[in-house]
Amino acid sequence: MARLLYTSADFAPAWIALPPWELHDCVVAVLGRDTRAWPLTEPQCVTHFPSSPFVTVSAVLEGQVEVPVHHQRDLAGPAWRCSRLVLSGPQTRSSHSRYSESTHSVMVLLYPHAWQLLSRTLADTWTNRSVDATPLLPPAMLGVFEGLWKPGDDAERLDHLFQRLSPLWRHCRDDHSATALQWRFAAEPPLRTWLRWAALCAAGSGVGRSLRQAERRFRALTAQSQRALNKRARAERAFFAALEIYPQGKPNWTDLALECGYADQSHFIRDIQEVTGFSPEAFYTGLMHEEAFSVYRAWAMLLGAEWSRSSGDGGRP
Repeated sequence: MARLLYTSADFAPAWIALPPWELHDCVVAVLGRDTRAWPLTEPQCVTHFPSSPFVTVSAVLEGQVEVPVHHQRDLAGPAWRCSRLVLSGPQTRSSHSRYSESTHSVMVLLYPHAWQLLSRTLADTWTNRSVDATPLLPPAMLGVFEGLWKPGDDAERLDHLFQRLSPLWRHCRDDHSATALQWRFAAEPPLRTWLRWAALCAAGSGVGRSLRQAERRFRALTAQSQRALNKRARAERAFFAALEIYPQGKPNWTDLALECGYADQSHFIRDIQEVTGFSPEAFYTGLMHEEAFSVYRAWAMLLGAEWSRSSGDGGRP
């Protein structure tokens, strides 16, 4: 059975799960949140999301989710009420959404190259967009995600998803990706290892070996430039480094910036604000105390944040 890693019991139930090995080069992770037994106040209904290079298919199993139409910070502006199945492309900026007081949802994060193989559409077509996924998904993929509404708990739903997606992925991926993507390590977040693989594939495949040709191949695989994704990976490195320090006290931001490869603290602050929409100080305060940062807390479980509790048996560690 799929292993769900839960965040602190001090917050509404949120979890993250890694895929089985046969899907490690297709699915980044699956995140879930269930507030049905945890009534939210109005401020707690807001959820913050980082910029992300991945393609996301979200299932709103119960309740309602609204997304600002123009990505404005003010949630009082025009908003789109999400359909039951939502496709979101890579996001180059932070975002947020508003959940109803009682909501149950699941987010499946896919690597862009996997989305392109599964759907036969380019990932960058959906950059900074969230749309109704139902008319866009091929029938076989739609059947996979519709299975999330089957009766059972979240672990059982996830098992069903993985069982349906695995043969579909085996069928559509090419031999090159099947042999080259042996890179998932439990001790390292998926983004860094995926970027290394993409850089190697871009440099060593296709016709032509010039830097510009390699950059084009990298963008074709990832839907973004290598420079933009390296910035995102550096910010993620700082995120996990700060988490290791925070239980012992507030991090020294200058030292952390230098440790993670930033030129200075100002450079560090600009990047963190670009990825999360918050200064480092405001971000980590929210992470530790505010319901709205549930996605970040779930992501922190990838490297074993201390607020975890687990559910389910088996699965890959």
